[in-house]
Amino acid sequence: MSGGRGSGICGRCGCEGPLGKVACAEHPDLCRRCYRAQLPRRRCGICGKIRTIRIRARDGRPDICDRCAAQPQAPCGVCGRVGPLMRAATATTPAEGRCCYRPPVAVCSACARQRPCVHADGPEPLCVSCAKVRRTVTCIACGHDRPGYRRVPDGVLCAACDRRRGGTTGACRDCRSVAPLVTRRCHGCRLRARLEQLAAEADPAAAATLAPYLAGLAAAATPASTLRWMQGPAFALLEDLLAGRVEVSHTAIDAAQGDASDARAVAFLRAGLVHHGALEPRDEPSAAFARWQQRNVNQLAPSPDRAHVRAYSSWQVAHQLAATSQRGRATPAAQKYARALVSEAIKLVGWLYAQQLALHDLRQDLVDTWIAAGTTTRRRVRMFLGWLARAGVTGALHVAWTTPGDGRGPLAEQRRFDAVRRLLHDRDVDARDRFAGLLLLLYAQPLTRTAALKTTDIAITPDGQITITVARGAVPLPEPLGSLAHALRYERLAATGADGWLLPGLKTGTHITAERLRERLKRYGITSRPSRHAALLALAARLPAPILAERLGFHQARAAQWARAAGATYSDYVGLRTAPGARHG
Repeated sequence: MSGGRGSGICGRCGCEGPLGKVACAEHPDLCRRCYRAQLPRRRCGICGKIRTIRIRARDGRPDICDRCAAQPQAPCGVCGRVGPLMRAATATTPAEGRCCYRPPVAVCSACARQRPCVHADGPEPLCVSCAKVRRTVTCIACGHDRPGYRRVPDGVLCAACDRRRGGTTGACRDCRSVAPLVTRRCHGCRLRARLEQLAAEADPAAAATLAPYLAGLAAAATPASTLRWMQGPAFALLEDLLAGRVEVSHTAIDAAQGDASDARAVAFLRAGLVHHGALEPRDEPSAAFARWQQRNVNQLAPSPDRAHVRAYSSWQVAHQLAATSQRGRATPAAQKYARALVSEAIKLVGWLYAQQLALHDLRQDLVDTWIAAGTTTRRRVRMFLGWLARAGVTGALHVAWTTPGDGRGPLAEQRRFDAVRRLLHDRDVDARDRFAGLLLLLYAQPLTRTAALKTTDIAITPDGQITITVARGAVPLPEPLGSLAHALRYERLAATGADGWLLPGLKTGTHITAERLRERLKRYGITSRPSRHAALLALAARLPAPILAERLGFHQARAAQWARAAGATYSDYVGLRTAPGARHG
């Protein structure tokens, strides 16, 4: 693409480096970036998209853009879609495009897991996830290992140090705001220009349907992050949606989702489409489970046993998960448990096939042998055996319940006080972590409930007291926890302009998960169960069980158990209620 040689100072942006085009009557010396920007943009004759043309049309051949010139296009032998070929056709297999190609399975040299890997035949195979990670270098300014951003004479700078040095900061040519620039434009203007180009090239019907979603992307609070997301796998699906190649519907997106490595990226795109009204809301945990069970149950050979496993998965496990989801309790842990129930049933059938047996041959001694040879998770086959007995496939089979171990005891009181003290006063800890940790250590609130708090749950009374609603009635928050909760609420209202989740998640319109909160608190040595048990003991020793249950959202029987463990009795509550001056009702 280079039209000249040598290095010099670009007459357009002022950067010093290799030149893409030497000066002529029409323009001054141009660096490679500025020369690329002034190249013609037309519709590519291969992919049909308006892009920078590298090879001009001649001798009956069409214009070819940069991407198509670097990766020759051809029809995929599996699905017929025209695109880059990843594997050429052989005598026994068709050609495979990027749409259908799956890398061979090998042990990844980075994470040591057996996954589909690129460079599988070489000395350092990399799985798809590790291959997407940006390689880090040592920044010469801060000394940290971070992704390289700019090469300077002494080495490489990270993005933060380059901004501090003012290497990319200036006045944006569009909005004139002073910000880090790329091609003389800030991230926000680059994002809006890219989205306007997408809307202009899109199918009119698809563009009208996706207009609210594109407007939401254009108004993103972090345009640089959105631009990075547009380089990921889900953006190719968004381009197909805009072009009309994929219908804007859950069914079409499920069909185009591809392998499990892209599931999280597609789920992020789907959540944004639902939030902005481009897609109808649906029960995502149940839909994800349906896709998973379809894929995994098909691993069994066609037989009556596979039909029993499919019926058990569809009519019992899926129904239970759907009921849990309707109550708003389909946490990732509940989804993982539902998959484990079906996985153990599949493993049992596979083990029977290895013994040249089928489900109707299953006896109690075989069940005991299979459970004894594996981990305790095999006991989750109990529900499947009950299903088989009700269907008349087997007789009544018994699986003993797992004997609970001792587990970890409550957190020591001194360690709890130390953790509370740090969360109250250490401003280097993220405000969300401080808030969630303090609710756990002081009010014994489970992380599932903390994650699902809304901005409307934080309120200010007429006398200025900040309160939180976690069950029946508002609970006053002491300082500085009250100010911390109010600051989080104000931050969310300022960002969105409306009430919503207090702790938002990565997916648009969702809250943070309890698992993510658990991971974040683990950085500070705060574990969920010991910390919550220690807080429950402290609360039960000071509050009567009925008040503990009512104000903090615990079951009365559970609160009574903790009160007995703390040495309190119900008579203490009766004495408190009947004391002179006590308020009744």
